Amino acid sequence: MPQAAEKKDKDEPEVKAEPQQTREKKDAPEAEAGAAAEGEAKGGETEKKKEQGPPQMTLSNPSSGAAYAADADIGLNGEVTAGPNEEVKASYVIHDAEGKVVNRFDAGIQTNAEGKGLVAGIFSPAAMKLGAGKYSMHYFAAGMSGASPIQKIEFELVDEGKAEEEIELPAGAEGDPETIETKGGGV
Repeated sequence: MPQAAEKKDKDEPEVKAEPQQTREKKDAPEAEAGAAAEGEAKGGETEKKKEQGPPQMTLSNPSSGAAYAADADIGLNGEVTAGPNEEVKASYVIHDAEGKVVNRFDAGIQTNAEGKGLVAGIFSPAAMKLGAGKYSMHYFAAGMSGASPIQKIEFELVDEGKAEEEIELPAGAEGDPETIETKGGGV
């Protein structure tokens, strides 16, 4: 009889009992590899979702350090990168030279299948009742995957009407300050 028991033990593989946690840890890399392979079969969606962090936003206009006429509209141009077909909220906060918030506005941006969206709009300093002076604009984008870092540009608004009044013409000069003509000959 002991021989039969020995034969049974040889035919069956030896099974060792492992604690539940140990088995889960060993199976985790295999499960991740299986999910990654499945994601690759679906066009790499799993990898894209893993790599996709918070939205990123850049502005090409207005440019930092630029001066604009206080009564002119200023174009907003740039790009947002986020998840594919994601609705992103772009936020803009304008501060005066002392750092006081003088205006803020938001815009919804829809990204395409590649996760890119265009920032295209206009803001009007005159409508916002911003006078001549130095300002900064803080901007960022927020979506389902978080918010981008806040970025900052600085710009100046110039009152062109006031600037022309301040120009003094040389003695004997008359006319438009840009095309000065003098009486009695050359300049």
